[in-house]
Amino acid sequence: MIDAACEAPSTAYIYDYDNRIVTKSDTIAANSPLALEIHNWLNINADGWHISYNSFAPNIIIHNTNMNLNITAKYAILKIKNPSSGKWKYFQKEIDITDIDFLKQIKAEQPVPPYGTQGAAGAP
Repeated sequence: MIDAACEAPSTAYIYDYDNRIVTKSDTIAANSPLALEIHNWLNINADGWHISYNSFAPNIIIHNTNMNLNITAKYAILKIKNPSSGKWKYFQKEIDITDIDFLKQIKAEQPVPPYGTQGAAGAP
């Protein structure tokens, strides 16, 4: 199931939260350097995930049609849409926050649709 998130990157949205308020947001173009870094991080970290039944406040959210990745100070929470059933599954993994320093590239200048309103791009 994690392999589905590791497929070639597609256009996605990224949101950075502070106290549950979006402070920065950006569009991640398919095959952009940031999309490829996220893709690479998911491939390197494909092992060690377990099913999650917990809910986490948003911190850094990356999502597209079939995947939602929430990065907190201690965990990565991955929500993946099963292509055959259309149902979502949640996984989590403890992480070292310094492993995702590349996400600090988020820009505040480019407005993106409010989280959860993207329609075809995939609501959470």
